[in-house]
Amino acid sequence: MEQTIKLKNVTLLKEILRNEGYDKIIFWKDGSWDLVSTSYRGETSGEQPLFSIQSAHNYNLTWRQINELVAKIKWRLNTPEEYWRFYE
Repeated sequence: MEQTIKLKNVTLLKEILRNEGYDKIIFWKDGSWDLVSTSYRGETSGEQPLFSIQSAHNYNLTWRQINELVAKIKWRLNTPEEYWRFYE
């Protein structure tokens, strides 16, 4: 049985999403995430984030929409990438 990956710092992530205090958020396979603009940790070493979200696509969200977005992020962390397109 595979271990469930937990999204880290969920409360802080929700606050950032609500306040729109980001350009882009990248998510890593271990459940961590980083606020970035153009570069990110590991970029020069070739480490790639699992996926990202951009403020341009997620603005003026209600708390309900933020909770739905966070649920989708948690789902993505624990679902193989080849299944994502079926649930977008």
